[in-house]
Amino acid sequence: HTTSKQPHSAESRQATPEILLCIEGSANLIWSGSSKGLTIHKGESVFVPAAVHGYQIEGEAHLYKAAVGSLTIGGI
Repeated sequence: HTTSKQPHSAESRQATPEILLCIEGSANLIWSGSSKGLTIHKGESVFVPAAVHGYQIEGEAHLYKAAVGSLTIGGI
């Protein structure tokens, strides 16, 4: 999340599925092999399959990402 009014860019190179949820603004997702990408707006989500080996996010938005990973709680 950024408080600046300037567009920002970020990238991900995870090889696992992800879900991105936009709660504010809008952003453009661009992945290798895409000609124009995909725009996600406030209130929308997008599933990014594991087959997408990296993408970039550009725009002014607040996104949450859910991804596969390991979580250890209390030594369990």
